Amino acid sequence: MDYSVNAYALLFKAISMIPNSHYALGLLFVVIVFFYNFLEFHFLEDLLSGFRGSPVTLTYNTCSEIYEGVVSKCRILHGRYM
Repeated sequence: MDYSVNAYALLFKAISMIPNSHYALGLLFVVIVFFYNFLEFHFLEDLLSGFRGSPVTLTYNTCSEIYEGVVSKCRILHGRYM
């Protein structure tokens, strides 16, 4: 007797017994996660922060002339964005 064929038959029978609505809910969840991360549609994050936006994060050398001339004087870079 070939047990591997029986194991696959049992697996496919078990999969076929799962209702289609569960597959649809799983697909919907995957699509929502994709849109949330890939398209950067962060409604929940904005909702939890009260739609105030996020602080601007910059990587720079505080001793550089560019920082002294631009970044330190630009108020927009020290605020929040949304």
